[in-house]
Amino acid sequence: MTMTLVETITLTSSAASIEFTSIPQDGTDLVLLVSLRNSAGNSIHYLELNGDTTSGNYVSRMLTGNGANVYSYTLNKNMLLTTYSPDTANTFGNQAIYLPNYADSSSYQSISLDASNENNGTYVTGNAITAGVWNNNAAVTSIKLQSQDNWVAGSSASLYKITKAA
Repeated sequence: MTMTLVETITLTSSAASIEFTSIPQDGTDLVLLVSLRNSAGNSIHYLELNGDTTSGNYVSRMLTGNGANVYSYTLNKNMLLTTYSPDTANTFGNQAIYLPNYADSSSYQSISLDASNENNGTYVTGNAITAGVWNNNAAVTSIKLQSQDNWVAGSSASLYKITKAA
């Protein structure tokens, strides 16, 4: 297997989204590694594929914990976990997003997310794993990391494609 960097986007100013368009269709899987910080104290962030904003087309199950409690949620979006403005200054939450068989248009698209927030304050903001599906059998050609507020400058995302060895 070969993992090849497709593109890295690093924000130089705040923005409501980070988007990868024209994703090459010659890979097997996609891996998106992100480092995000949000400008708000509490906001919703999610993943959109191919510009599809219909929440009913995404179904996921998130298991999250904050050091004291564990929670499980069924979601109608693939939620992103991030570090917020009240968290320790200049820290960013990290996340790995995996999309297997992304160029296959014969079945719905699976999505898995593994995330960790960063906060050295008096509370822990959390870690999460999420398994989801996009109820669409189109090949993935674009990915958007969307926020209700803004990702701060310095937030970044790197998209990699994985190809099978010949």
